Amino acid sequence: MARTVHTTEEVSGGAFVAGSVIRIVVTLAAAVGLVIAMFQTWIDGIDGDSLAFGAYWQMHPATDVNFWRSAALVPLGCAIVGVVGLMTMSGWLTRLAGAVAIVAFGLIVIELARADATLPDAIGAGLWWMLGGGLVMLIGSLFGSTASPTTTA
Repeated sequence: MARTVHTTEEVSGGAFVAGSVIRIVVTLAAAVGLVIAMFQTWIDGIDGDSLAFGAYWQMHPATDVNFWRSAALVPLGCAIVGVVGLMTMSGWLTRLAGAVAIVAFGLIVIELARADATLPDAIGAGLWWMLGGGLVMLIGSLFGSTASPTTTA
């Protein structure tokens, strides 16, 4: 005769809540870092909010554009998308925002290298803030993403 075993699943809520709080705090700190990056010096004394959006693929972009045509829209968009990503349980949207910020940093560094700039001296504080904010957002998105159930017999 077959024997039936009943099991119950219990989810440890304490670890999930602690991970979620860490994720929220770290993501918000990263978003603040990305917003700070927008108004700092990026290249040769030029702030991110006056550097043309073409800086991501041009060696000599314009340096007198208005805010809505500036390179600073990328870290702003990453900050907004990262915070909106807190509404998802998996954190994939926040990871995407962090990855885009890191890639944006890389694109500008590539353009600096193409323009024969002295690296890393040519990289301004704003770009370092963007890299740091992207890395922190990427790392922060890994906390509190899943609750692991435990089975007891």
